[in-house]
Amino acid sequence: MFQFGAASIENLNECHPDLIKVLSLAIQKSKIDFGVAKSTKRTKEEQEEFVRTGKSKTMDSLHLIQKDGYRHAADIFAFIDGKVSYDAGKLRLIGQAIVTAAIECGVKIRLGMLWDTFMDMPHIELDRAYYK
Repeated sequence: MFQFGAASIENLNECHPDLIKVLSLAIQKSKIDFGVAKSTKRTKEEQEEFVRTGKSKTMDSLHLIQKDGYRHAADIFAFIDGKVSYDAGKLRLIGQAIVTAAIECGVKIRLGMLWDTFMDMPHIELDRAYYK
């Protein structure tokens, strides 16, 4: 069973408690070790840079602090042999653990790896329809 390290815990700081609950359960369920990326916590200026460089398509990012005072999105990465990896196959396996955890927690999420319009493999967010 895996657990988050200090950097991932810090990167989850300011995230919505429901997102933290899901990811904390998912790390225990996952067959692949993973962490929470620094890009989870963004300023408006950093988001502008993500849009400018094509890493994001919107300034309406859930990585920014929302009206309720929390971030509603996180970016993840796999740990493979002690190294950060964005391997799509590994991220899909982690995504399965996240979906399972979300169902168990009763939390509505969306995975960027399942989007039709823009593939964002590391991205996890609370469903905007339920978290306005």
